[in-house]
Amino acid sequence: AQIIIKENGITGPPRPLSSKVPSILKPPGGNEIGPELIRLLSSREPPLTPAGKPWRFESAGSIYLHFEPLLSAVDDDPLYEAVVDLRTEETSLTGGIITAGDKLLVLDESRAVAAVLENTGDYLWFIRLMLSRKVLSASDIRARISGKHPVPEGIEVEVPNLPESLKSLNPVLVLKISSRGGCTDFLPLWRYGEIDISPERKGNIVTGSNARPLGLRNKAAEEELLNQAETLLLPDLSWQRGRYSRLSGNSSIPLRLEKPLAEVLAEYGGALIDSGVDIRLEDRPVKKGGTLRIQAQKNGDILELNTLVVSESGSDALNLDDWFENGGLAGTREAYFTLTDKDLEQLNFLKSHGMENSGFLSTSPDNLRLIDAVYSEIEAAEDTILELERKRSIYKSLKEFNPENVQLPPDTFHAELRPYQIRGYAWLLHLREKRLGGCLADDMGLGKTVQTLAYLSRLKADGNLGMSLMVGPVVTLANWEAEMRRFAPTLKHHRYSGPAEKRYIPGYSEEVDLIVVSYQTLRNDIKKFLDRGWDHIILDEAHYVKNSSSRTFKAVRSIKASHRLSLTGTPLENHLNELWSQMSFLNPGLLGTQGDFIRRYVKPSEQKGGREVLSLLSDTVAPFILRRKKSEVLHDLPPKDETILRCDMTADQAEAYHTARNLYYRQVSGLLSDEGLAGARIQIFTILSKLRLLAIHPPLAGEQFSAVSSGKMAVLDNLMEEILEEDHKTLVFSQFLGALDRAEKTCRRHDWQFSRLTGSTKNREEPIRDFQENPDTRVFLLSLRAGGVGINLTAADYVILLDPWWNPAVEAQAVDRAHRMGQTRPVMAYRLITAGTIEEKVLELQERKKDLIAGVLGDGEIPKLTEGEILKLFE
Repeated sequence: AQIIIKENGITGPPRPLSSKVPSILKPPGGNEIGPELIRLLSSREPPLTPAGKPWRFESAGSIYLHFEPLLSAVDDDPLYEAVVDLRTEETSLTGGIITAGDKLLVLDESRAVAAVLENTGDYLWFIRLMLSRKVLSASDIRARISGKHPVPEGIEVEVPNLPESLKSLNPVLVLKISSRGGCTDFLPLWRYGEIDISPERKGNIVTGSNARPLGLRNKAAEEELLNQAETLLLPDLSWQRGRYSRLSGNSSIPLRLEKPLAEVLAEYGGALIDSGVDIRLEDRPVKKGGTLRIQAQKNGDILELNTLVVSESGSDALNLDDWFENGGLAGTREAYFTLTDKDLEQLNFLKSHGMENSGFLSTSPDNLRLIDAVYSEIEAAEDTILELERKRSIYKSLKEFNPENVQLPPDTFHAELRPYQIRGYAWLLHLREKRLGGCLADDMGLGKTVQTLAYLSRLKADGNLGMSLMVGPVVTLANWEAEMRRFAPTLKHHRYSGPAEKRYIPGYSEEVDLIVVSYQTLRNDIKKFLDRGWDHIILDEAHYVKNSSSRTFKAVRSIKASHRLSLTGTPLENHLNELWSQMSFLNPGLLGTQGDFIRRYVKPSEQKGGREVLSLLSDTVAPFILRRKKSEVLHDLPPKDETILRCDMTADQAEAYHTARNLYYRQVSGLLSDEGLAGARIQIFTILSKLRLLAIHPPLAGEQFSAVSSGKMAVLDNLMEEILEEDHKTLVFSQFLGALDRAEKTCRRHDWQFSRLTGSTKNREEPIRDFQENPDTRVFLLSLRAGGVGINLTAADYVILLDPWWNPAVEAQAVDRAHRMGQTRPVMAYRLITAGTIEEKVLELQERKKDLIAGVLGDGEIPKLTEGEILKLFE
């Protein structure tokens, strides 16, 4: 007889214990049915199987006996089921067994085949012995094939690995880690091949997934491995009881460290892995020695980055999860990797720029800060590498920008630039050379216009200036024309204005360098401006296009131009989204889509720790924004003193204010409850405006308050009288025309000569010139929006702000109409605030919110008001 013992003990998948164990079939009464069945199967019309197939009869050549393991096996004495196969020339058949004399018949119903083996009399008894029990243990099999019952000739028997034939295996210690309440738990297991065994398992046999024995456990080695791990972890082991309680055989000691998982891996992970321990987190191994590699490729106007983890086993795509944030682990689909602090910082940097958990990041090729930061880890095609090297060089040149060797403005430019203006002029030239858009964001009064005209004059002198667009608010266009005539007379310009039927764009044959047009006119006639390409498009007071959903923004962004510049002293006024609008115009794609920007920067900046996000945003946009403050560059500028002058309400004003405030509070609360802030915003701010008018001058709030006096107006009258008695000139700003009307009455009553400028003023130059040049005109009444930008009013050395605006940057613009280059006297600015009113709440709101954007530009910003902030205004 042939007995086969396979070393690995594996011959097929396990199957559960079944009630249909193969057995020798006999008819009732003990009469053999074999002869009759053989006759039927070999007839011309054999019977059918239960499935309706005709039985096919074959002759078998040999018997094969083997033992299938059962999943219910006992650890040290596995259970098996004996199976008999008859082998034909083509296959091996298993099924019901029938005897007919010395014939053995096997019916394989699944194949509809009946196999018969002749002359089995010498070993039929052995078959009966093996099939006499449904289940056989390892000890049963050992007894049946011992010398007492030798295996007959003619039978092939495959015997499974029995305990006495198994070899001792070498274990690997597996520590499954989990994090609980600031502690780290290790669940120890021993791995033999692909089989994990828990400490609670008491048997000595290692069985495979199919329940076949593989070998014997080496418990001495298991204990030694655990002892080594204990020695490494001993300094931080906790002796409290954990979810399991076994370490080195002592049931009172858990394997728990009172440290967060990230600290544990940083301190012990490397040593454990080096000692051969397999650390597992969520069924993935924790490995060390991984490094980052970034694959880069250009896809049109997009730079695509894929970050991989490279290790000894190759490179794998990232699959980051919560363990990156909570444990500093870089996950892939197959493993977790501990990284160096530098690589972790790099991953956090990429995540902050919008990298997905898969490691994919789509960004602009102009994201110079990002390219510089990851360049050393990048691999790409040669042309992409060359392009990234060029971008990196550009970033370095902007970061370390030094205008020492710059070509000065030509002789045709009739102004002497200050050193900081030379730098701004050179910076504009540098951006043009690198084909990048930029924002000149100097403080009001530092000469953004003159720096730009010097730049354009240089291009004109060198023959490098094509027909360009200068777009600005209508209130600044006359100033641009005057500055060109004064400082850059060789720049030929055309004012695109007037009745629609008379407006035209000069042809290429006409000698025109600059088309000057207002935002509103450009928006209305945008189709005409889209018909050609422009050399430059320059936005003056670029905060006018801060709303990315406005028609004006969409119009200027759609203009085809080789170079894009924006000029503004306030790149941000009310919301961080305004910066996205600026950059989207200058360098489209730099900050991603608006949705990307909100997700990466806006929402995180409104949460605790938002300054880190603002710092990152600042690094990203810094190469494209040049901003200088007057305090930094104009050391010879006279001082500016700003004073808050609080005004008490009159008795009847206080009574009217408090009554209205209580009524308005109930109205606003109801609106917020019924419609929400988004649905009721216009109504709410209308109510707030009425409350503000009551604080300034009650008759402005409605006919019912016509007889109510104003404490603030009494203060204004006295203040103006003092200023004018000392022979000073003053600017008076308000956002409410009614307040300017009231100030005008004071001027007429005292016979003070004044000028006035609002949005309805048709000829702006006339009142400006009158105030600047006429010594008798000593008061200038201006609306905050119309008079706050684009004009020089250095004849004034006093500024009065009648009412506070939500955004202090707008107020600062107004004050800087007087405090700018050309001013020779100290400037005194007064902010008139009515005590105990909404005006004080506006000041508090400014102080709380103005530092939000300091990390980006060094200025202040007020975000949109929340419901809580609105209700607080009524306190």
